[in-house]
Amino acid sequence: MKTLIFGDDRDQLEFDAFVLRQAGLQPLVTSSEEKFLGMCIEETPDLVVLDASSREVDFLALVAGVRSDSAVPILLASPQSDEEYVLRALDHGVDDYLPKPFGPSMLAARARTLLRRSQSMPLSAMGPVTVGGLTLDPEAHVLLTPEGSSVRLTNMEFRLLYLLMKNPDRVIPTETIVERVWGYGGKGEVTLVKNLVSRVRRKVEPDHAHPRYVTTIPGIGYVFSSSEEADGT
Repeated sequence: MKTLIFGDDRDQLEFDAFVLRQAGLQPLVTSSEEKFLGMCIEETPDLVVLDASSREVDFLALVAGVRSDSAVPILLASPQSDEEYVLRALDHGVDDYLPKPFGPSMLAARARTLLRRSQSMPLSAMGPVTVGGLTLDPEAHVLLTPEGSSVRLTNMEFRLLYLLMKNPDRVIPTETIVERVWGYGGKGEVTLVKNLVSRVRRKVEPDHAHPRYVTTIPGIGYVFSSSEEADGT
């Protein structure tokens, strides 16, 4: 699997490349912002790893740049572990967040999980899913609205909607969402799910403050309503 690694510390990049190569991946490394975005297009990596060592580079802007053209899984490693920054990173389209410092086994495990998850749903085996007037197109990674507009989805947003729309009017526990969408459980999982749901609502709901489709079941999880009268935060 081809993995593109970008960072602002050459020694750290060499370490990351060594770890991922030992894990059986094919790492490509760059510390140039200009080259990085070009390589995302030209190399079509299976995974992008962003390793931040300082605040000099705007890594969230790079995430947004990748997301404008691709749904490739993105792993961001950063020493900034405050909740506000993590939520901003997830909101920009990061698929997983790895606080620094981290050990080699953790980096390899997170990378393998993202790759396994991205390959676990073969698009060719899926058909469109239609619920409540919304149609999810697995092959194009878009959601078609009743008004005829097309909403582009990241890999994570797609996985969440696919899980919920394949089980309409059925409450999916938060723990199940973490397992099926992220591929693992752990500290902060409730926040991860809540933020992803918020991102999805802003894309698919006519009024994301009063959701019609993705409804919260307090203390349990979420449900995708086939009725157009739902309203739950």
